[in-house]
Amino acid sequence: WIGLKGVDFGEKGSSEIVASVCGGAEEGIIQIRLDNLQGDIVGSLTIPAGDGAAYTEQVAKLTETVTGVHDLYFVFCGSGYTWDTWQFR
Repeated sequence: WIGLKGVDFGEKGSSEIVASVCGGAEEGIIQIRLDNLQGDIVGSLTIPAGDGAAYTEQVAKLTETVTGVHDLYFVFCGSGYTWDTWQFR
């Protein structure tokens, strides 16, 4: 997992995440959690299986529009995949 403190989603907030990912031999999932490592899962980014060489853009809707300042946690499930960039919008 990776944790980021004090992420400001602003007043308008974010309702989805976009990430550049590269799948491995098996599908993976990145859970997006707020405020603590065991916090509510507000989104899950599915990483499809792939050849391990080509990055694709994956988009996931969040379960709610996230506003304000939160600690943010990405929890990685599975293995063999990589991610390059991510953005909330």
